[in-house]
Amino acid sequence: MSLVHCDFWPIRVCCSNIMELRNSFKDAFLKKHGVKLGFMSAFAKASAYALQDQPVVNAVIDGTDILYRDYIDISVAVSTDKVPGMGGLCRRE
Repeated sequence: MSLVHCDFWPIRVCCSNIMELRNSFKDAFLKKHGVKLGFMSAFAKASAYALQDQPVVNAVIDGTDILYRDYIDISVAVSTDKVPGMGGLCRRE
């Protein structure tokens, strides 16, 4: 089992399935897109699903009001000019 440690929150996540999936597709992904397949897209997708499941985490405070957004906006810093397929991770119905 591969666990990821996060310094900001006391959580541990099993990444064995993500690592197995990445290992299965990394060569084809590199050939098609010219960049290595990392883990960030899986983490971003999981975050989007979590925000859909717990909309209070995605809410914002505006003065004395709590606004529940009908969208999820996740920004990711990258150090490349090639970022394939990050748009539209999740859409609320």
